[in-house]
Amino acid sequence: MPKIRVTLKTIASKLGVSVPTVSRALKDYPDISKETKTAVLKLVDELNYIPNNLALNLRKNKSNIIGVIIPEVVHFFFSSVIKGIMQSAEEQGYSVLLTQSQELLNLEKKHAKLLFSSHVDGLLVCLSDETKSFDHFKIFKEFNIPLVLFDKVLDTETISKVVINDKEGAFQATEHLIHQGCSKILFLKGPKVPLNTIERFNGYKEALNKYNIPLNTSYIKSCPHITRHEAYKLVDRVIKSKQTFDGIFGVSDILSIGALGACQDNGIKVPEEVCIVGFSDSEMCEISRPQLSSVYQPGFEIGKKSAQKLIQEIQLIESGGEYRPEHITLKSTLRIRESSNRVLKSKQN
Repeated sequence: MPKIRVTLKTIASKLGVSVPTVSRALKDYPDISKETKTAVLKLVDELNYIPNNLALNLRKNKSNIIGVIIPEVVHFFFSSVIKGIMQSAEEQGYSVLLTQSQELLNLEKKHAKLLFSSHVDGLLVCLSDETKSFDHFKIFKEFNIPLVLFDKVLDTETISKVVINDKEGAFQATEHLIHQGCSKILFLKGPKVPLNTIERFNGYKEALNKYNIPLNTSYIKSCPHITRHEAYKLVDRVIKSKQTFDGIFGVSDILSIGALGACQDNGIKVPEEVCIVGFSDSEMCEISRPQLSSVYQPGFEIGKKSAQKLIQEIQLIESGGEYRPEHITLKSTLRIRESSNRVLKSKQN
């Protein structure tokens, strides 16, 4: 038989006193006798009573809980983001209620309703690849519950956002490939909707334009599901079709690792014949052989800044103030490794 939760009513009934008396005894009110306090504390210890903080906080119209919706937990980047969120939340006395959309809009909608009904004080969201509007988050705004977007966002001025400079990161990656002598650069593109994917494509185009390299649509390859297998098959088909290329830039490390595998299995030397760069700088970059160059995406810092911004907005509302939506952009940095460094490779040889 499952245990029944011990409540103040349980303790009051066993001691033959009222619920308010038990409550006041636990709070050490001076009008409660020492004997009653001792009896209450003894029984609380024996029954392992745990206060229902949620019920208490709801009476104060506050839960001290932050809701979080992310696409997936297993991804290295998101695990780093969660650590940053947790650290900031705990420092400010908040708990975190985490859900994942699995990149599906219907699940994102479901979790938004769940978190609203759980009385979260604020919500952090990295949008799914299918999300095109904020309609399912309107209820949070209607009830004055702050919402902060991070990483994958939509273009809006009404909601605070924390992102990295995706365009600049992609520009750096593409420019680096050009400096390595690449002019026929495959761009492994992600899903169409998220703003970060769009900005990475813009950075790729801007770098080509700066060095007077024509944009060739045949080098733009769509990988909407962003999986290693998807990228492998795509690059394998390109190789077998005899389309020539000398560089690859993937909007995710996962895609670039898949592309690396396809090149190696077809006898193409990396970086001597093809240079490859990814995006995120996940742990797999240093595990791969050759090690993968990648644009560093500071997941921990994104999580930390997002939670700090959300808590700031929560506290402003609680004090009767108003917050202004803010767009926070963190710097991205290219980390060059063996997969794109022809100068290093030539020295090794």
